[in-house]
Amino acid sequence: MKKIHVVEYARRGAPQDLSGARPGVRRRLSQPPERDQRQADNGPLPPLRIRETQQQPAQYRRFRAPSPSPAAVIRRVAVWFSNAIGFALWVRWQQITGRLSHKQSARELRRRLEGMGNAAISAGRQIAMRMDILPLEYAAELSLLAERPTPVPLAHAVARVEAATGKPLEEVFARFDPEPIHSDSSATLYQARLRPDMEAAERAEQGSLEPPEGARVVVKVLHPEAALMLNTEQQALSVLISLLAPILPRQSQILMHIRDELAPILLEELDFTRMARLQRWFQREIRRSRVGWVSAARVYIDWTDSDVLISGFISGIRLSEVIAAVENRDQAVLASLAQQGIDPGRLGRELLHTCWWSFFENDFFCEVPDAQTIVVDKRGKLCLTSIGDTGIIGWRKRRLFMTAMERMMRHDVEGAVALILQLLLPLPHIDVYQLSKSMEGRIWDAIFRMENLDAPWWERTSTGIWMAVFATTREFGISVNLDVVRMMQSACMYDNLAGQLWPEIRVFPEFKRYLRQSTRRRAARVLRAARKAPPKARSANLLTRLRQSEGMLQRLNLWLEGVVENVPLQSLYTSRKGSYSAAQVLRAFVWVGQTSLVIVGARWAYLLLSGQEAPIQEVAGWWLRHWIFLVYVCGVFVLTARKVIYRLEDVDDDDR
Repeated sequence: MKKIHVVEYARRGAPQDLSGARPGVRRRLSQPPERDQRQADNGPLPPLRIRETQQQPAQYRRFRAPSPSPAAVIRRVAVWFSNAIGFALWVRWQQITGRLSHKQSARELRRRLEGMGNAAISAGRQIAMRMDILPLEYAAELSLLAERPTPVPLAHAVARVEAATGKPLEEVFARFDPEPIHSDSSATLYQARLRPDMEAAERAEQGSLEPPEGARVVVKVLHPEAALMLNTEQQALSVLISLLAPILPRQSQILMHIRDELAPILLEELDFTRMARLQRWFQREIRRSRVGWVSAARVYIDWTDSDVLISGFISGIRLSEVIAAVENRDQAVLASLAQQGIDPGRLGRELLHTCWWSFFENDFFCEVPDAQTIVVDKRGKLCLTSIGDTGIIGWRKRRLFMTAMERMMRHDVEGAVALILQLLLPLPHIDVYQLSKSMEGRIWDAIFRMENLDAPWWERTSTGIWMAVFATTREFGISVNLDVVRMMQSACMYDNLAGQLWPEIRVFPEFKRYLRQSTRRRAARVLRAARKAPPKARSANLLTRLRQSEGMLQRLNLWLEGVVENVPLQSLYTSRKGSYSAAQVLRAFVWVGQTSLVIVGARWAYLLLSGQEAPIQEVAGWWLRHWIFLVYVCGVFVLTARKVIYRLEDVDDDDR
C-alpha cells in the first residue's frame, strides 16, 4: 500500500455544542440536512404520486447522461467518418498490393482508434467484444486498446465525496490518500481509511455484530466529463450507423442492432448506484448458495451515489500476478504462493465454477472478468473488487445454454445445435438445414481440439465452440441478441483466465463436476426450506417431494418448449396433421384436468361437511395415487393415441 497522507480540511462553521445530549440525539443533530434526506430516502419507498412542485424521490430516478450539443455530435461524426474513409482506403490499397491480412487490418484499426481519443477507445473496446460481428483477430487486437489516464481533480473528488457522505471529509475518513491508485477516462480510485467511530456507526445502522475499526476502503469518483463524453460518442456513432445502413444493405440489420445496443453498453459502467446494488446482490446470493470459493468486496451503499462508490479494500494478491507467475514459470513466486496455500490450478477450476454459477444459479453474470480486479485473499479465496459490466438473461435461455453444454459434454452435437438455434431466434429467411450442418461441423472440430490432451491450453477451452457459433452466424448474416452474445463472451473470458492459471484445463469433466455440486446445493436449499416450513405443509413430505421434482419438471418444460420452438424451424406449422395431433393431446390433458378438479373438489367438500379436517393437498394426493385415476388416464391417452395414429395414416390431397 502506498503511503497514506492525512489530509486536513477546515470545518465549515463552528460545530454545535451537543455534549449534553443523548448519543442518538447527538448523532442526529450533528448530521447536516443532506444526510437526513439520504437516511429518509433509504427508508420505506415514498408514494409514486408526485406533485409538479415536488422533486422526484431518489428511488425512482434513473441514471441519465447529459445531452451533448448538436455541434459536438457533428464534430465527432466528422472524426469517425474521416477515419472510416481513411481505413477503407488503406484496406483497399492493401488488397491491391496483395498484403492484406486480418492481423494487419486489426492493428491499423487499433492505431486509428487510439488516435481518436479516450471516448473512441471505450467504444472500440465494447465493439471488440461483439465476436459475433468481428473476426477473432480484430477482437484480440482491439482488446489491447489502452486509454490515456485522466485523473479527476482532487478538489472535485473531495467535493463529490463530501456530497455523497453528507459530512466533511475529516469526519468520515481518518486518512485519505490524495495520490490516486488507478485512473482511466471514466473514474479515478483513491484509497482511504475510515474513522473508527464512523465505521462502528455504519455497521450498527446495518445491524452488524462485527464492527471492524478503521477499515481500509477504496473511493471511486466519476470523472466530471465522462458521461457527456461517452454520450456524445454514442450519439455520433448512432448517426454514422444510420447513414451507413442504406449503403450496406447486407449488413444493415447487424448495424442497426449495434446502434440500438450502443447506449446501454457504453453508459452502463457510469451508473455507480446500479453497480453498488448489483455488488450487494452478488454478495447476498453467494451467502444464500453457500458458495465458499468466491466473494465480493463490501459496498457502503449509504455513502454511494451516482458518481461516488465506496467499497472495502481487499488485501491480497492480484490474479494478474498469479497468471504472470504461471506463464513465466517463476519458480520462486510459485513456491511463495504454495507456502501461502494458493494453488493456481485450483484457482482456474474455481473460476470456471464461478462462471457457471453466475450463469445458472445467480440472477446476473459478470460479462468481462478482469484479472486486475480479482484478488486472491489470505484464505486463498477469489474476491471480486468490482463487478463491472454485467449481463442479465432470461431463465429459459439459461436452461437452453446449460442443456446445450450438457449435450456437448456427451458429444451430442446435433442436439446441442438444435438448442443453440433456439437461442438465436428469430432467424432470417435462410436454409436452416444448411445452417445446422455448418454449425455442427465447426463445433465438432472444436470438440476434437478440446479432447486432445496434447493440444495447447487455448485449444482446450470452450472458446473454440462459441467462436464456431459466431463464425456460422457471420456466414449466414444472423444478428445475435446482445444478452446471448454477452453470455458466450463471458464464457470465453472466464475460460481464458482459467486456462492461463490451469494449463491442463479440462472443461467438460469440470462441468460435470459443477453439475454434481450444483445438484447438492439445490438439495440443501430444499432441505432448508422444508425445515422452515410450517408443520401443516410437511404432511406426507409433500413440499419436499415437490421441490425435489423441480429439476425433472424444468427439464420436461424445456423439452416441450424446444418442441414448440422447433415447429417454425421445420415448417411443421403448415401441417394439418400436426395441428390435429396437438389439439387432441391438449384436449386429453384438459379432460383429465377437469375430471380431477371435479372429483378432488367433491371429495374435499364431503370431508368438510362430515366434520373431518383434510387439507386440499392430501385430497389431491389421494386422488393422484388412486388406481381409478391411473386407469382413467391410461384409457384417455390410449383413445387419444388411436385417433392421432388414424389421422396420421390418412392420405391428404396435399400428400398425393
